[in-house]
Amino acid sequence: MPGSRMFDRQGLVAAFTTIGAAALANGTRLELPVYGGTAMMLASNFRFATEHVDIAELGTPWPAWLTDVVQAIAAREGWADDWLDEAVTFHLSPLADRAADHLELGSFPQTGPPGLSVLVPTADYLLALKLKAMRVLDPIKGPREAEDIGALTMVLGEGAIAILRRYSPEPRRMPPNSAFCSGTCSAAAKGATAMRPDTVAEACRRFREGQPWDRAMGDFLQSFYTATPEARAAMLAEEPPYLDDRRYDALVGGIAEYLFKRWAPQAPPSWIGHRDRYLDRPWFPGAGGDPAMEEYLTFASPAEFKSRNVMTDDEPLRRAVLPRR
Repeated sequence: MPGSRMFDRQGLVAAFTTIGAAALANGTRLELPVYGGTAMMLASNFRFATEHVDIAELGTPWPAWLTDVVQAIAAREGWADDWLDEAVTFHLSPLADRAADHLELGSFPQTGPPGLSVLVPTADYLLALKLKAMRVLDPIKGPREAEDIGALTMVLGEGAIAILRRYSPEPRRMPPNSAFCSGTCSAAAKGATAMRPDTVAEACRRFREGQPWDRAMGDFLQSFYTATPEARAAMLAEEPPYLDDRRYDALVGGIAEYLFKRWAPQAPPSWIGHRDRYLDRPWFPGAGGDPAMEEYLTFASPAEFKSRNVMTDDEPLRRAVLPRR
């Protein structure tokens, strides 16, 4: 199926060669910074494939020759038409310098005059970007990203927080953007609206009955974020059933408190403060036991979660849909 293939080094080098040759034919030279898993794969031996080709924004609109050649490569390789993804631009730091914080990976074509220069971020800048964009509660991508972060911190030998502060001196509030976990957005978007749980209690019941956590809670978040302000409080009022796992019970309490404080006008219900919804010891979902990740999550976790000893990233419930005030 088009767009279902992973990107490997050989395929990307061939694609970059084609783009470089097209740039030369059109009398120009293109500079292309790449990030994320693509940079990890091209510039290290930590990865051998990636699911996305994350690039800095090239400007709008693209020149016609670039659009044509990117689509031709997609058809040739069986990739999606939008295989060059500019969404990472949202996470790029305004404090990063194009020269000081990037390295030239190579020029393409690799023989003769080049039409394309591919840049990758330095290891410390890449780590900062990974920390800011990580979906820590994502059961699929979270562990993969934690491995990337662990590998980078081992190479750098510097504290994750110090590096993050270098590129983002103050922890910034991220608008709801990427999913609570990766399956959440896609699953919620595909599900029929009438099938979504309309209370957090119903989402927990579905989880107890066997529905995956990311689907049950993701569908609820989709319902919550598209509800009216008056309806949102009612969606959190009923106490959810306990889930036979104290960690998830605490997580549900944090989710409800977090949503109430940001998007519901009334005071939160009493069940949110029940002692069974607090942990005695810190839980670092997605950290994989990595000390650098645990340090970062302790630093970044919002108060509604940290007070329960649930350590998450700074916006654990990011979504593509903003609530209506």
